[in-house]
Amino acid sequence: MRAIDSFRAMIVGELEPSPVALLLGLRMTEVEPGRTVFELDAGPQHQSPLGTVHGGIICDLADAALGCAHASQLDEGETFTTLDLKVNFMK
Repeated sequence: MRAIDSFRAMIVGELEPSPVALLLGLRMTEVEPGRTVFELDAGPQHQSPLGTVHGGIICDLADAALGCAHASQLDEGETFTTLDLKVNFMK
């Protein structure tokens, strides 16, 4: 099965989301080739010591959305991994 087909099945509830998505509460709500939309209802479990959403959670959300958008264009049997991820936070 191609990744995009798996993602579509996850969105409609036919397949379970990935374990990390379940752990963090990430939900893919839309997918088309080269594009995904994720949602996260931020709660106290996502909080940093400063009381905001932890930067690592934001990175996980970005990595999931970007990675799945890329994977949505792969053929069956193809895979990839994130080799580098850089996020800058500004006030």
